[in-house]
Amino acid sequence: MSTTAVLHSEWIKIKSVRASAGSLVAVFAVTLAITVLAYATVGQAEADNDGYDPVFGAFYALNFGQLAAISFGATALSSEYLNGALRISLSAVPRRGLFYSAKMAVVGGLALAVGFATSFASFLTGQAFMGEYAIGLGDPGALRACVGSGIYLALMALLAAGLTALLRSGVAVLSLLIPFILIVSFVVGT
Repeated sequence: MSTTAVLHSEWIKIKSVRASAGSLVAVFAVTLAITVLAYATVGQAEADNDGYDPVFGAFYALNFGQLAAISFGATALSSEYLNGALRISLSAVPRRGLFYSAKMAVVGGLALAVGFATSFASFLTGQAFMGEYAIGLGDPGALRACVGSGIYLALMALLAAGLTALLRSGVAVLSLLIPFILIVSFVVGT
């Protein structure tokens, strides 16, 4: 099979699994909803505090969106392990390197597109609530943070997808990564 055909087949597989599409929508929806809630309630009050970093505060909701990105990466690969579809896929594409690289390319591409849309929408929506404290994409570090946040969400999805390929279980990956991500963020203090 050609690389284009394998990429197309992986796109069809991911598109046909509702949990994967739902996880991608959740990345965007959860991040945006928490941004609106946080900025509508305490956004301007936090901006009055000493040491407030407006760029760092703009991406608070990504802590919750990353959980959905992990979920997307895990469900994108685990669906083939559940019902034995992996044997059929490997029969059609016997070169495992091509198979897994196409799968990761599609997962990464989708996660990157949703990650960019999520980070820019979250930033701009949050700044709409800030009034006189609002910053724009032209402010120092804002554009770089938006791009970096989109890449971060894609990398989290790829990490989950890679671990799912190794462990062959989406449940195992979710039960390892989600507590790890939550605990590490509390320990590090971000």
